[in-house]
Amino acid sequence: MLAGLLARSQSALVSSEPFLVLPENHFAYTAAMRIAEPLGSAGIHGPKITVVHGPTGGGKTHLCRQAAREAAKRLSRGKLLFVRAQEFTTFLVEAAEQRASLEAQSALRSIDVLVLDQLDELQDRADQQQQLLAVLDLMAETGGHVLLISEKAPGELRGVTGRLVNRCHGGLCTPLKWPGIESRRQLALHFAHQKHLALSEAAALELAENLPGSPARLSQAIQQIEVMARREQATADAFFVKRFLQGDLLTQVITVEQVATQVAEEFGVSLEALQSKSRHQSVVLPRHCAMLLARQMTQSTLEEIGRFFGDRNHTTVSHGCAKLEELLPGTPTLRQILQKIRSRLPATPGHSRTA
Repeated sequence: MLAGLLARSQSALVSSEPFLVLPENHFAYTAAMRIAEPLGSAGIHGPKITVVHGPTGGGKTHLCRQAAREAAKRLSRGKLLFVRAQEFTTFLVEAAEQRASLEAQSALRSIDVLVLDQLDELQDRADQQQQLLAVLDLMAETGGHVLLISEKAPGELRGVTGRLVNRCHGGLCTPLKWPGIESRRQLALHFAHQKHLALSEAAALELAENLPGSPARLSQAIQQIEVMARREQATADAFFVKRFLQGDLLTQVITVEQVATQVAEEFGVSLEALQSKSRHQSVVLPRHCAMLLARQMTQSTLEEIGRFFGDRNHTTVSHGCAKLEELLPGTPTLRQILQKIRSRLPATPGHSRTA
């Protein structure tokens, strides 16, 4: 069972998009990078537990994934585990139910760095919190690093035992601060560069000053602007961005269900299968295609997309999209399929049509 978690962990760290360090996130980034320090490093004193917390869309998972990739460079394969907190503790609970806790703990002794995403999923789950505490004790005994990612600070989590909160507070807890206007301008240019979009400085400032929401929303807007600029053969200057922000480029709003229905028809699977828990490749590939197209062509957030596809979380959606984007450059047939699906859907503002 641990082998399966490790395999998915390796996949979760595959990403070609670098994290942009800014004044607002510098401290959180430095804190997370503690896991990249060699075990026994003189630069780290006390418990090796780090908690990075902040609202959805701020880039917590992206930041911690970057730190995990850096840590993985110094570790042999199988020494780092990056996984959702609930998935990890479910593995531990199931091991306990099968009377295999000793075997699970023995296997976990080989882990030097443990990164758990979405700690908030353990709210009101006393059994899973107890399992996590046992692993934190084990990691303390072996001297390993633990990085926890949460939407809320440990003390603000509902139904979490005082012992777990104290263990988190005994380490280093840091919020991921929201970027200011200048950092949002830099982020806009950074996201545009990743999408090969020639965004002018004035356009980036226009977005920074007038587009509300999270860095994730800013990234989504850049994807949308890239598609619309290409569609209209226009330059992504300040005037074009103003039109985007004012909704002048709106044609027709489509839904995640419309996207998923077209994908299901193209791949010959049912809509119910895309929304199921199945991990069969015949379902996973079209599901990832539907998630990517929904992210690009609808105004839905990653959380909303995840809820549609079987109540999955935003990290799962983001990971699925990233895996597909890694696959696309070498698979022209799949790119053609996606373009065919796009052609059957209306172009909407902010709805990218990238392959």
